[in-house]
Amino acid sequence: MSTSDEQTKAIQSRHKETLVMAGAGAGKTRTLVGRVKWMLDSGIDPKSIVVITFTRKAAKEVADRLGDARVKVGTFHSICLDMISENRRVLVLSEEMADGIVEQNNKTLKKPVSRKLIDAYRYSLALGNQSVSGEIKKAAELYIGRLQHENAVDYLGMLIEGIEIAKTLAPHNVLVDEAQDTDDVQWRFVDTLRKDGLGYYVGDSRQCLYSWRNVREEAFIERQGCRFYLTGTYRFGQDLCDFSDKIAEASGYNGPGMFAEGGRTTTVTYSDLDCSMLVAQAVEAYIDPNSIAVLCRYNEQKDNMITALEERGLPVAKEIQLEHSSLYAALSFLVSPSCSIAYTSFLLNKKARKLLPEFAKDGLSPATLDSLVDVWLSSIADNPTVEQVLSKLPAIDWFEETRCWWIKQYGSMGLPEALRAFVVDDDATQVTAGIRVMTIHASKGLE
Repeated sequence: MSTSDEQTKAIQSRHKETLVMAGAGAGKTRTLVGRVKWMLDSGIDPKSIVVITFTRKAAKEVADRLGDARVKVGTFHSICLDMISENRRVLVLSEEMADGIVEQNNKTLKKPVSRKLIDAYRYSLALGNQSVSGEIKKAAELYIGRLQHENAVDYLGMLIEGIEIAKTLAPHNVLVDEAQDTDDVQWRFVDTLRKDGLGYYVGDSRQCLYSWRNVREEAFIERQGCRFYLTGTYRFGQDLCDFSDKIAEASGYNGPGMFAEGGRTTTVTYSDLDCSMLVAQAVEAYIDPNSIAVLCRYNEQKDNMITALEERGLPVAKEIQLEHSSLYAALSFLVSPSCSIAYTSFLLNKKARKLLPEFAKDGLSPATLDSLVDVWLSSIADNPTVEQVLSKLPAIDWFEETRCWWIKQYGSMGLPEALRAFVVDDDATQVTAGIRVMTIHASKGLE
């Protein structure tokens, strides 16, 4: 794997903490992979290395390039969930399950408290702050207590419990991709896991898109450590540069915006000119529409772009929203039949009940449920796979596409393993062929 001089210097940094500042297409993933290989060649124990990526697809790409299964690679949530699962068998809550617990708990409170406020309290608590009191604190304690009683964990809880587990572990060498999108609780996990190990963070503060979920670009920029800058781009050639310049010129662009040495940037201004038809004309010239992606800033621009492309008879990829919640409720019940959260969620979901009608009865005791489910699963196979279980479920129109998707993604896995994989999967949609039109947020982490 060849690297530029800039990349080589960043890869071979001997500082305790290193920040690699790089713009789009500057070779961040190549540098990250090169860094891990350099660490391995330097004699660092691969089991002490943890690489954290923004998406599961990015994690797979890094793992494939490394080709070393001893190095842990994953997203924050998948890594934390793996750590939790090593200590105990846990029920992973869907959003619907978590909302159901809050709704049930609110019946015992003087004033209902939203899950958003509960999570804000838990988030603050994870950072060592305990300033909130009253009904919010009481609601959060009720929610947390219910999860502990049922041996369950939700999305935020993965990080919080991961921090506690990390406190008990030996120092690790932690690398973070897309570090500008790391929030404060995630940074707390990184620092707790790393302790005095090596820290290596790759990102671009100008691509910080997630302030709406507590991400502060300052948390990345202001970290201590030696800084390296990657100033080139490998993403496109001169033809695309020339084409981009024409669009930029039509939009009122007034100067270069490349990632300059030392991280300096210039100000770019633009008008509200709708470039939809201009882009549609340009992509019409390409032979393979499946090789084209159009990125938009806002959903309104995305809608205008789709309209412009379709008016020219060009195929536009569509996202098919599959019905995952009902199947997840059914499978969660099969994994934890005696858990009241899983059973209640199953009973309240009309579609899930139709998938497993033999269990859709109120009033069954936990022991009875365990016995019935055990017999049902054993009739399929010893430790049946997802494909074997789904093949036994009834054929219902709304369920068929979801069945095919789950078999394709997790068919050979057991049920507990598949549920853990699904809950941290960041791309649970089915996409048809055609030109991909996405917002920048939606395209994050995609090439």
